[in-house]
Amino acid sequence: MSRKDEASVNIGNSLLEEGDFEEISTFEGRPVYKGHGFLMYEMDDLHLHLDGVDSLIRRHFDMNLPGTIPDRPEGDTPLDLLVFLSKHSSGAGIESLTVHPPGNLSEAEHGGRSRYLPPSAPLHMAAALRSLYREKKAEGIRDRVSMEVTHHGPAVDSPSFFIEIGSSPGRWSDPLLGRVVARSLLSGEILAPDPSTPIAVGIGGGHYAPRFSDRALRGKFAFGHMVPDHVMEASGDIRGPLDLSVGATPGVTCVFAHRSLKNADLLRDLDEIVSSLGLELVP
Repeated sequence: MSRKDEASVNIGNSLLEEGDFEEISTFEGRPVYKGHGFLMYEMDDLHLHLDGVDSLIRRHFDMNLPGTIPDRPEGDTPLDLLVFLSKHSSGAGIESLTVHPPGNLSEAEHGGRSRYLPPSAPLHMAAALRSLYREKKAEGIRDRVSMEVTHHGPAVDSPSFFIEIGSSPGRWSDPLLGRVVARSLLSGEILAPDPSTPIAVGIGGGHYAPRFSDRALRGKFAFGHMVPDHVMEASGDIRGPLDLSVGATPGVTCVFAHRSLKNADLLRDLDEIVSSLGLELVP
């Protein structure tokens, strides 16, 4: 939870109200909570600027909380999953609930490192997307539930994704939306996703990845990193972003190409690259 992010505080407070959490420690003067398979840490800085936060959490855990999680060996504890609670900003003011992996496919303009992608968490993120959709339907709200493509920091080494409330200040602090996101996290599905779902990298399309989101919502694919059209158009390169995305998507078996990819040379290059990586191209 980021104390500088209204939506993050809203979701974090909703988790404490809706769930069964106990305070078990402190980190940099802030409480650490445990419950429902999660440890919740509070940070004073915005998520975008929390490069290496997973290493800080691991060190804190090993020094202060050994034995807190059953069957977890002591010493350099791995983080199975890092979930950033966050706001989403949009100039269009779209009412939305979104998930996306962190990382920068090109220059780092909003935190993180240039051309660095943390490991994505495709199965967990797909489960979060579906859980968000169910919870918003149950509340009768009309927000768009979607993924976003890979587009900002922080730079971490652990599987991670953002879950966000968009897209304006009044909504970031809306208690109902905070509860919807909190309940989606507390559903249990996120920590026990369906391992049989095919894992894909997405390539092509726009920022909100509607085609990829639709496939993920229907349980057809779980997407890791996603490369939008504008990244390839700006660089004239498809190999670099695709190599980064495949390398940072654990368990990937296929590359899902958006129908916006109409350039014959680009499609031919994509087919050759995907084949060289030993993956299937899904048109």
